[in-house]
Amino acid sequence: MKQLIFIYRAKSGVIADVSGALRKAITGSSLCSLCNITHGVTTEKDVWKKFVSTLDHTPFYYHLDDIPREI
Repeated sequence: MKQLIFIYRAKSGVIADVSGALRKAITGSSLCSLCNITHGVTTEKDVWKKFVSTLDHTPFYYHLDDIPREI
């Protein structure tokens, strides 16, 4: 099975989410390039949702602290 894997250069969890949203709201960007592409301050971007809907494979998303060992 082919997989399309995206890895956020950020940790998972509420604290990381709030911290990232605040940084993005204040500076206009995140330290994570994938976050900048996929999300606005608090929600997933419509253009990203449309792009993902065109993919032939289901994307899998991980954060730095939740990447499965086999990946």
